[in-house]
Amino acid sequence: MAEKDDYLELLPLIQALPDEETITPTMPVDTAKKEAELLQRWLQADLPKFKAAQFDMALIDGLQKRINALNFAEVNWCYSRKMRADAQVEWTNLRPELIKLRSDLFAALEYVFDEKTDLQAVLSDIREGTSNADLVMDFSKLNDLCVRYRELLDAIGFPQEKLQRLAELSSTLGSLLGAADADRLTNSAERIIRDKAYTYLKNAVDKIRRCGKYVSRDDDDRQVGYRSEYRTKKYQKTAAAETAPATSAVK
Repeated sequence: MAEKDDYLELLPLIQALPDEETITPTMPVDTAKKEAELLQRWLQADLPKFKAAQFDMALIDGLQKRINALNFAEVNWCYSRKMRADAQVEWTNLRPELIKLRSDLFAALEYVFDEKTDLQAVLSDIREGTSNADLVMDFSKLNDLCVRYRELLDAIGFPQEKLQRLAELSSTLGSLLGAADADRLTNSAERIIRDKAYTYLKNAVDKIRRCGKYVSRDDDDRQVGYRSEYRTKKYQKTAAAETAPATSAVK
């Protein structure tokens, strides 16, 4: 797969970009890729002028690889985002079951620990905290207690299937919550690499456009191809919005 190969080849250079120089995309990534591809085709007619201007031709030769690397990084980021969204839905759907099972476990353990003051204190400690992270820790601790005092629970006929479900959940809840964590999504490795890949492409595009505008400074028709259509339209839209009130006032 060409995109993956280009991504892996450029990954060390992409990762090496300083965090303070990394840019969060200021336009849709698909738009950035399309503009880079159009620029790549447009500049072919001016290649002799780029060479005469002592431009680093390696930036032009490697532009497609940067485009491919960004595309692969964007796909990874989108997949990661979808996985986290799915995990958030799964956690939300699972939470009522967790609350009910947790309540049943506390009721049973409090009953069998009725004359065991030290164990009652352990249960009180587990009850503290109401966050999702606390809920994960509760299941882990409750599972340990249920394993250690299984005979007491069996003696009162506590359902075996609930203990099996507890064991299953205690081993998977941490991973599920981690996958569903919205804060981790914002700072995920996939997001950071995507931003760096965008910056890596933008750095080359900006330099090519700067040189292109210079070598075509006497040709307005050629100048057009070295401007970002997206930014031009955005600027025009903003300018129109700013002047609209004044126009209305004149009327």
